Amino acid sequence: MKKFLALSLAAAALFGCSTEKVAINSCPAGADVLIGGEMVGQTPCEVSLKKDSTHKIVIQKAGYKEVSYTLATSEDLPEIKFGPLVDMGVYMSLTPDEINAKLYPAFLPETAGNNRADAYLDAVLKADTLKKEGKICEKEHSAMIGSIKDFYTK
Repeated sequence: MKKFLALSLAAAALFGCSTEKVAINSCPAGADVLIGGEMVGQTPCEVSLKKDSTHKIVIQKAGYKEVSYTLATSEDLPEIKFGPLVDMGVYMSLTPDEINAKLYPAFLPETAGNNRADAYLDAVLKADTLKKEGKICEKEHSAMIGSIKDFYTK
């Protein structure tokens, strides 16, 4: 029994399996990443999360709609499990293992509506105004125009 316990502890130290790294990206970059209500960094970033938990990740940036994701545990290789390795989370992973958030401008409506052409033009003009006023840079303007196009063409 002592050998089994020693082996289990050695395996736990060797594998360090209780956490998993998750990459978090956003377009545009520089969005705040909150996990459990606490800010943990800005995109792009990589965070370590416990495998045996469910995590709510919120991505937010001034001028954009907030986006949230739930990462949940899923089983890897469910047919190959034995002993204490199962309890240590060796055969568990978080899904999804990477987040790529597309942020939409806060001034966009909840739905595209019926008059898409006028609404699209109005949104592009708002993005142009933000750029002209120096509130967003050229790169962020391009990303904003892309997200506006995606919103009205989906």
